[in-house]
Amino acid sequence: MALVAVEGLTLAPLPPATGGTFQITSTASQKVKIDGNGVYFKELKFNVSGLVVGTPQSGSATGTIVGTGIHMADSDQSAVLQGDKITVSIQVESGQSTVPAVAVIQVLKAGQNYVDVT
Repeated sequence: MALVAVEGLTLAPLPPATGGTFQITSTASQKVKIDGNGVYFKELKFNVSGLVVGTPQSGSATGTIVGTGIHMADSDQSAVLQGDKITVSIQVESGQSTVPAVAVIQVLKAGQNYVDVT
C-alpha cells in the first residue's frame, strides 16, 4: 500500500545524489482532494537545481514521474503515489566543463497520511 501524492508532497533524490531545490510544475486536481489538497494524477512534472551527484559538484534537471496508482474517483488517470520515482539525466558542472550524470528522484512524502492504495 502507498499513500496518494497531493499538493505539499516532498520530492528527494536517492543516494548517492543529495540536496536539490525542487519546483513542481504540474497542476494538482482541483476536483479530487484529500484533506483540502489536490491529488496529482497521471504525472508529476518538476524542475530541480543544486542536485549534488557523486563529487561535490551540482547540476539541474527536469523530470516527469508517472503515476502508478489505481484510478480514483472521477479521474481516468492513475494517481501519483509516495515512492513513485524516475531516473533523470543531469549535466554536472565540473571545473570548466560539464559531464553527464544520472540521479533517481522519488516522491519521498505524499503530503498526506490518510488515503493509500495498492
